[in-house]
Amino acid sequence: MTFEGMPPAITPSPKVNQRVTYDALKFQSIESKGNVYDFFEFERIPDLQKRVQVTDPVQVFGPLITQGSFTILFGAPKVGKSIVLFQIAASVASGKDYGMECHLPPQPVLYIDVENKDQTIARRIQDHDIHPNLIRVKLRMSFDGNIRQELPNMIATAMEMHGAKVVILDNLSYFEADIEGDTHKETNKFLRPLNALCQAHGATIIAGHHRPKGDEGPMTLKSVSGSSEYARRCDAVVGMGKPDGNTQARYLVQLITRDEEPVNHGGNVAMGHLEEADGLLQWVYTPAGNCNERSLFDGEPGAIRVGERVLRMFLDDPDVTPDEITDEIQCSKATISYQRSAAKAIAYWQDNPGATGVEVKRATGVDDRAIKAARKHLKMDV
Repeated sequence: MTFEGMPPAITPSPKVNQRVTYDALKFQSIESKGNVYDFFEFERIPDLQKRVQVTDPVQVFGPLITQGSFTILFGAPKVGKSIVLFQIAASVASGKDYGMECHLPPQPVLYIDVENKDQTIARRIQDHDIHPNLIRVKLRMSFDGNIRQELPNMIATAMEMHGAKVVILDNLSYFEADIEGDTHKETNKFLRPLNALCQAHGATIIAGHHRPKGDEGPMTLKSVSGSSEYARRCDAVVGMGKPDGNTQARYLVQLITRDEEPVNHGGNVAMGHLEEADGLLQWVYTPAGNCNERSLFDGEPGAIRVGERVLRMFLDDPDVTPDEITDEIQCSKATISYQRSAAKAIAYWQDNPGATGVEVKRATGVDDRAIKAARKHLKMDV
């Protein structure tokens, strides 16, 4: 028997007076479906070594997203995913560096948009000089077929039409809405062809996705909305979050990668903020802003949470109004009321260092929660 010419599979025959085993039946069933070469590809490892040239991954968006990968960028609604996805598309199309390093030469990019209105796109770019390589693709609402089932083939055809190797898909949540029954099975059937596009054509697909409502704090792979297949079928998963209530502050965290050196370590967060730069709304990387994601939620150095910022405003100016606070910081009325009470307790304690908690409550009218916050701020025993 040679490697190139394999003999046909032989079905084990049962012995006399012995029932056919389940394994034998299963073997017969598989054999009847076609030639093994229709199912498997065979290659000796030494041949693979000669064929494949090992190179460093080409960065598309810093070390978080690399060429030839199927990547998901997920986060809560309104966190800025679409802004980052459009930013990446504009960067690849023009060859310019928007926010983070892109090492791809200028090339056609398909921006498949299922969420944004025309006015939304126009407002974000204003008069910015967008390269004609950037091609927006909208779904026809009159299409009567199964959009999720047809999408991979349609993307492959559109890539061939425009000579594109980079596809931005904003976003996957749109196609998840009609999944019924076995979520894992249906999601797998949807994602596997998209991943195959990357492998077969060297394409780079970057798709947006949602984080479930109510899921807060540091992100994990379980924070990706829907089935766990999203993490299994992707080459990289990147989360986008808000470290506090700041209107513009955003961070990116890499949760999984199969192409690039993992950024999932003690400094696994790339800090930045949303701003209009050169006429384009984009996420701007903050140099030396890397930190551990958990520090953004535990109150460790590197994060000033919204409550602390409101409290500092009250301490700097006790007469500051709620409207003046909300003009600078997006926060709720409850947060303002709570931090105002804490500021009163802090001010009283600073004037009366020996006062007890009960005395502060009687003098200021604040509750136990505000007393606890004041003690923490003054580094007293809580």
